[in-house]
Amino acid sequence: MRIYVQGLSSYRVLATVLEPRLGRPVSRFAINGWVQELGARSKTPLEVSAQLAPKWGGFLGVDG
Repeated sequence: MRIYVQGLSSYRVLATVLEPRLGRPVSRFAINGWVQELGARSKTPLEVSAQLAPKWGGFLGVDG
């Protein structure tokens, strides 16, 4: 998945790159499933904030 995140390649390109490495064909649907599975295991921004416990202060500027 590092190849996907770092290169932001399409699933079709990624499947072509992975095929020689894995020694078998990989469908873009399989890659999509892997990305979805790993994404589901990732922490939410709220979970990261709770774990890191940043100290908030100052002013918030919003431009819209």
